[in-house]
Amino acid sequence: MKIWAGIIIFVVGVGTGFSGTRFVPASVSQYLPVAFQPHTQVVKGIVVRKHQDSERLLLTVSTPQGALLATFTQQMSEIDLLVEEQDEVTLGLAQYAPFIHDPVIKGVMKPDQFGNQSPAGLASDQDSRQPPESVVDSEPVPIPSK
Repeated sequence: MKIWAGIIIFVVGVGTGFSGTRFVPASVSQYLPVAFQPHTQVVKGIVVRKHQDSERLLLTVSTPQGALLATFTQQMSEIDLLVEEQDEVTLGLAQYAPFIHDPVIKGVMKPDQFGNQSPAGLASDQDSRQPPESVVDSEPVPIPSK
């Protein structure tokens, strides 16, 4: 009987340890100070495509590291209202991967907010060679001398 009690305690301990390291950080990290939160990598990118079905929301995001597919199963309606195609999103990831499930959205910028700036370094070389739109071609104004 002592052997069975030891085996049961061992199995319960392994199960508790596995579930504690797997599920607790995701649910508790939002309540911890920044110094104690797990290290996250911040990735910025442009939403290229958005698709929603009954149980998930899919965002295809073009980043400097490459494209990634973010799958959201929680807060789908809120994210659907917030994020549109051509928006710049900032995601908090444990590490970059092409397929991400329920990433943390750190920020969203609409296209009119980032204007002519190259969002996330994705502008082509031709865009950087063009003069800004505010420059007006005009003749120099002579300065009167005394």
